[in-house]
Amino acid sequence: FRRPPVYKVRGPRRGTFGDVRTMKSAATRQRVGLTFLALGMAFFVAVRLGFLGTVILDRPIPVEPDDAYSYIVKASLLGSCFLQRCPALEDLRAQTTAPSSDPSVSNLRFRQYTRTLFQYHLPHSTLLLALNSAGVSWERAYAYVQYAGLALLGIAAGYFLYAIWGAGAAGIAMFLLALTLFRGQGMHAIVPSNLVLGIALALWGGMALEKRHPVLILGCIAAMLAMHPIGRLYSVATLLLLAVWTPRPWTPGNWVVLGAGAGLVAIASSLGFIFDRPALSMRPFWNMEVDYSLTHAILDNARAGHEILQAWVNSLGGRFEAAFVVLLGFIALPKEKRFNAFTLTAVLAGMWFLGFGHAMPGYPGITVIRLWIPLGLLLTGAVGYVAWRIMEIAVDGMRRSGGAKFRELASTNL
Repeated sequence: FRRPPVYKVRGPRRGTFGDVRTMKSAATRQRVGLTFLALGMAFFVAVRLGFLGTVILDRPIPVEPDDAYSYIVKASLLGSCFLQRCPALEDLRAQTTAPSSDPSVSNLRFRQYTRTLFQYHLPHSTLLLALNSAGVSWERAYAYVQYAGLALLGIAAGYFLYAIWGAGAAGIAMFLLALTLFRGQGMHAIVPSNLVLGIALALWGGMALEKRHPVLILGCIAAMLAMHPIGRLYSVATLLLLAVWTPRPWTPGNWVVLGAGAGLVAIASSLGFIFDRPALSMRPFWNMEVDYSLTHAILDNARAGHEILQAWVNSLGGRFEAAFVVLLGFIALPKEKRFNAFTLTAVLAGMWFLGFGHAMPGYPGITVIRLWIPLGLLLTGAVGYVAWRIMEIAVDGMRRSGGAKFRELASTNL
């Protein structure tokens, strides 16, 4: 008898030329993407440093001198009268906290109080004081902190966009952002609120990449709370993202981190009610504009928000074009990245809209202006992702077309 033939079912072949070529192609794309990211971040930092350095080197006084010398004064007081119980500051406190029924006088006193006594940026003041103690002039020290802050902000923004959109898209977005001027201090005049933003962007990027060590999270929350009052909002956003991104079921350690973070926010928010010397918290207000109602504040904030959003969509060609490109960017994301992108967008948008209800006398729309920056960065990342995918598709098409022509010529010659 002859044995019946045995047919072996072959599985998918491994290590074939096609697989190797695919792996090489993916590695090449990754390298090109990282190169784009590095170039974009370098371009962003170079443009911003050039803009800032031109102003600093052109005159002996700092950028935004009214704000700059306010920070310098409080840094010097950190070393000479930290508890604010010296006679000069006691006299100044009495003048700036005296009540007045005149809104203009009330606002003026409140502004001078915040410029001289309100120590809401301890890490920033500590850096200035340390540099001055090392023999650097106050103006030079302020400039050095601004230079370092710009570099931090550029690296943090690139890392944040890379974590959500990928290297190539982040690089394109950084090129766009280098030429984008946000209102207010934006990302060009470095002040404590920008430094808080840099910390938040770096932290959120790390969390999106599953780097969620408790010490890192709580340390960044503490730094944000100590640097500027807006750090409270960024800290709450951090805790929300941590709660959403942490896989279920939660471990006791997860609960501890969330509870400790919430405790830090509560402590920072209550300092003004516990003691007033030194003034480490903006609450309570001794002088607020008596006729600045919440309705008035919401209208001012809504006006500022509309102007910001309109300017951004106009830079992309209009409302329809901007909405189409951003929506396409989110849809084109791989499924495994969509959850982080969608939830982060929801948290940042919610934080921005929450700012519409914040009343800041003398500074209409300032909170909305500042809170737009992280959301604007994220949406610009979507634009960069669409541009990067178009580039990838075009390169793939040219490669396939070139390969087909090569095979056709080879077969003809043979």
